[in-house]
Amino acid sequence: MYRFLLLLLLFAGQQLAAQRLSQNTVFKAGVYRQWEDFKQNQPKQPLPDTSSWAKSLSPDGNLLLLSEASWEVLDAQGPIWGLSFREQPYIRVDQPKGPAYLVHLHVVGKISYYYYRYFKEHELPMTIYDPFSGQAVGQKTIINKEPSSKERILQFETGEQTDFNYENLRAWIQDDPGLLQSLEALKAEEYEDKLFKILLIYNDRKAVYIQQP
Repeated sequence: MYRFLLLLLLFAGQQLAAQRLSQNTVFKAGVYRQWEDFKQNQPKQPLPDTSSWAKSLSPDGNLLLLSEASWEVLDAQGPIWGLSFREQPYIRVDQPKGPAYLVHLHVVGKISYYYYRYFKEHELPMTIYDPFSGQAVGQKTIINKEPSSKERILQFETGEQTDFNYENLRAWIQDDPGLLQSLEALKAEEYEDKLFKILLIYNDRKAVYIQQP
């Protein structure tokens, strides 16, 4: 009996020293140099004086947009993983061209989720016509930009990231057989409406904790 009470007190102490990750988690303002900083809610550096930032939020509040000078300040001590601004976490997403994005972590949990919009480039052949005869005289390739979107998921406990789709979600919820069965019973036309709901249910069932130092 004494040993049981001791174990119970030890477990209670561990829970008091930890905070369950949820949408209400307050993230300390600062710069995450690596994923472990985010996992522990312990930024490595404070944010620079934000009054001097050239910053804005996208209309949906999903992207934190910084000027080139602001990026130079943040990257002065090396690349960053992300940051917390106004108690919300933002993850860095590098683009093939142009400045990196800071994307709001839309869902925080064992499987965290974020999304962003971008322009997808692809080559498009164009026929060149003689202006006098109207005859085709050659071809050239132009770069066409199409608006697109990307959905990603993040394993809070390991830092692994991948695209959000049926196959990857299925691989990440193997430890919940009941929910896995529900996922596998979905028809392809139901994915768009129900994959996200299954992710939320999974996070509600699988508590993870931020260990306080």
